[in-house]
Order: sequence, then C-alpha cells, then structure tokens
Amino acid sequence: MVASPAFQAIKDQFVGLKPFDRAATPLEARHIVYLVENHLRPCREIQLEIAGRTHPSLPPLFDAASTKWDALVARLVRQQITWAEYHRNNNAARMELNNQLEATRIALQLPSLNGLQ
Repeated sequence: MVASPAFQAIKDQFVGLKPFDRAATPLEARHIVYLVENHLRPCREIQLEIAGRTHPSLPPLFDAASTKWDALVARLVRQQITWAEYHRNNNAARMELNNQLEATRIALQLPSLNGLQ
C-alpha cells in the first residue's frame, strides 16, 4: 500500500504527518477510495479472520469499528469533515477499539490477541 502512487499522493494527510484543517480535495478523495477498496478492505478481511480464530467474540468488535471507520471515511470523501477532524475521530475510534479488545482479552483470560491491537 505505501508504495502505491495513490498513497504517496496523500500520505501526509492520510497518516496525519501534517495538520490539514481543510476538506479532502476531489483528487484526494479519489485516492482515498482507491486505497480503501484495493488495500485496506483486503487487510480488514485478514484481520477479521485472525480475530475469529483468536476468539469468536472478537469479530463483532472489529465489525463495529469498521462500520464507524467506513462512515468517517465517507464523510471525508464527501468533504463533510476536514482531515484534522478525520484524524481526531479516527484516533478516538482506534483508542475505543483497543480498550474494548484489552477488556475482552482480560475477561477471557487470553494471553494475547495475536497482534490485533
């Protein structure tokens, strides 16, 4: 993914290297859609498979987080939020998922989550 031209074109914005308090441009939006469809969704499927093999209670947590992330990305692509808002919300959602995963790991007494956090 990181070698793809689409990622290289928006890497500063997408990974939050620079605080962009503006909406995604139409070209950036096209790059985002390409990255999601061709790189991030396939990774998500692998992550769900690993989660399911680790414990059956984990995939629903990832599904819920994915639904939130999809909605967040859709808002970014439709220029309804800025890059800065995307990163604030994405970081909060990621922290929420990590907290849920850790609470689940402790409740189920699992030694690890196989790198899912």
